[in-house]
Amino acid sequence: MRWPGKGIIHQNKYTLFYSGNETGKHEFGTGFYVTKRMMDNVIDFKPYNERICMLRIKTKFYNVTLISAHAPTEEKSEEVKEIFYNQLENIFDSILIHVMKIILGDFNAKVGKEDFLAPTCGKHGSHDITNDNGKKMVEFAIGRNLIVGGTWFPHKNIHKETWRSPNGLTTNQIDHILMDRRHSSAVNYIRSLRGADVGSDHYLVRAKIRVKIAKANKQERNRQIKWDTDRLEDGTISEE
Repeated sequence: MRWPGKGIIHQNKYTLFYSGNETGKHEFGTGFYVTKRMMDNVIDFKPYNERICMLRIKTKFYNVTLISAHAPTEEKSEEVKEIFYNQLENIFDSILIHVMKIILGDFNAKVGKEDFLAPTCGKHGSHDITNDNGKKMVEFAIGRNLIVGGTWFPHKNIHKETWRSPNGLTTNQIDHILMDRRHSSAVNYIRSLRGADVGSDHYLVRAKIRVKIAKANKQERNRQIKWDTDRLEDGTISEE
């Protein structure tokens, strides 16, 4: 997001939830765009820091918890990476077991096709060798019984890659969607969208997930307020 501070901004067609740093610098930052028709299903938003925030959505049979994450880049120190994954682990472990859990993240992680990645990763990633960030992400996924969703769907490489270098010569698949294995069958497909203009060197990554959205209780929302008219018998209140 690259926005400092934390907050919620309501617009006509969507609401923006954002979580940035407290230093005032326009760097890092995570967040969510939620369309107007989905706002009645938002249960809670928790902005933790510039690298992690969480949104809870109400659905018909179970709730969905979405975590937006931005991991340190490959050249960052081990200490910085450990702090990030310790925070992510603590937040993830605080979520109830029966909830559908999805982590949407710029993990700066390349996932290869090595045998040790199975069954957490599929064979359809765009890389052959896993980098250090990829190993850390997979270790986290294994420990929480998650799958790396984008590696399970066969696409052309141009629909797997999520980042392009400034000179346009290098592309990588470093943005990932992690999903708890218990609900992984609800994912129809995951792919990147190269044509979307988002003002970034990253491509959008789309996941289609089959889930029934809970209908908002319109009667409750439109219920008239019952005023305590008996208080008007007090002369002071009546005059006021």
